[in-house]
Amino acid sequence: MRAATKENNVRTCLACGAKSDKGALLRFAAAGTIIVPDWRGTLGGRAVYSCLTTDCVARFYTLKRFPEKFFKGTPAFAISQGEIHGWIKTQAEASLAHFLGLARKSGVLTLGQNTLADILENGGTAPTAVLLAADLADRTLREITGIVPVGTPVLRWGTKETIGASIGMRPVGVVALGRSPITDRIVHYCAIVNHFSQEH
Repeated sequence: MRAATKENNVRTCLACGAKSDKGALLRFAAAGTIIVPDWRGTLGGRAVYSCLTTDCVARFYTLKRFPEKFFKGTPAFAISQGEIHGWIKTQAEASLAHFLGLARKSGVLTLGQNTLADILENGGTAPTAVLLAADLADRTLREITGIVPVGTPVLRWGTKETIGASIGMRPVGVVALGRSPITDRIVHYCAIVNHFSQEH
């Protein structure tokens, strides 16, 4: 999860009390008599926040009372506690695919095992992170993890087809990402997807 940056962007998780950048938290807005998860932060009115972890989201759903300025009475949720983990995973995957598309348009990514190997063997700039498809062959996985510099995050998500579709290209299983705020968002959303996938 991202660390807090500017003070006016810091919010408190209602479940655990930790303070974080609001971009690293899940926003909940009050829409009449219902509490709605607001993934994009576009709903008006007052809001409260939860860490994007299974523990905090579960605690959030069991709160008996909310700040009165936010919500009065017995809370009712637009998405039930049984569905919220799957909903978060779906939203995070959509955001991940979106930022992968942006990474391609902005020239932040390098595609393919051979291209990445050539860059590293010829002393090129090491990637900030590497994304590998979940259906990558075991041999390719071993070869890639063997050449990626120590400390470089190796992310796993999607299939070759879903990654290719996200960037508007043919299926691809190896994507190297350069230093960019876009890469930071891809790492962020991939962590959320993997965290909430463990619950299913």
